[in-house]
Amino acid sequence: MFLLFLGLSLFFWFLINLSKSYITDVEFSVEFVDLPSKMQLQSKSDETLVLTVKSIGFNLLKHKYRNKKIQYSLKELKRKNKQSYYSVSSNNINFIQSQFSGETDVLKIRPDTLFFEFGVKKFKKISVNPKIEIQYKIGYGLSEELKFSPKEVTISGPEGVIDTINEVKVKPFVMDNVSESFEAEIMVVSPGPNVEIEPSKIKVKAQVEKFTEGSFDMSYKVINVPSKAIISTYPKELKLIFQVSLENYNKVLKEGFEIICDYEHSEKNNLDYLIPKVIKMPDFISSVRIVPEKVEFLIKSK
Repeated sequence: MFLLFLGLSLFFWFLINLSKSYITDVEFSVEFVDLPSKMQLQSKSDETLVLTVKSIGFNLLKHKYRNKKIQYSLKELKRKNKQSYYSVSSNNINFIQSQFSGETDVLKIRPDTLFFEFGVKKFKKISVNPKIEIQYKIGYGLSEELKFSPKEVTISGPEGVIDTINEVKVKPFVMDNVSESFEAEIMVVSPGPNVEIEPSKIKVKAQVEKFTEGSFDMSYKVINVPSKAIISTYPKELKLIFQVSLENYNKVLKEGFEIICDYEHSEKNNLDYLIPKVIKMPDFISSVRIVPEKVEFLIKSK
């Protein structure tokens, strides 16, 4: 019984004391509003303000242990020099007071002066550098290049920051086992502090089709052979293996390809063989390879 009455006494004592008024200092995080138009805040001296307030204990307890943000107006900002400005805290006391209930009085703000650096807000168009990783299901692939929209975004912010930015990246985009065409949006990553991006997302579009493989036995041409030399090669024909979408398979003609071997390249690199290379093929061909990858040769003077 003694402990029960002691506990009740302490509880009522606590309630009575919390209902009384006190004066104390409370720290608040701050959000700056009413910034000058066409100007960009580049740096600020303080992220928090200490307010000396008078209120009942219940309110003070709430303010001390709840992370609360207050707004601070920059309407009465004063210029110190070309880019430096300052604000006298006492000029904001009524604005800050309006953010509290009538039971709380704001008596003082610290620090008494806040300092800011402002610069011209600059705009700049810049290319986007997407990082795309797509793994296709076996037998499937892109029928045309990936399309990105837009290819440029507009960044804006402090002049000193914007001048240093030459590239904008997007969040990594990964897809596995893809067998259908798709469209997706990718977030653009902010390239610096206080930098805004418009638009904040880019679209990626992929035309995916089922592919098949085909081949031709092809003759080839040897170029850059000295005029006073005769060259013999083996084999005389090469197998050209290509991949194409099923839709375009019937459009593939042997005449649409051309293979060459550059003798001058082999000579400069001290190679005893020629390397066949495809220099002409239809746009809708996905990939090609040549078998064999080397051509033996014998050269002699005329």
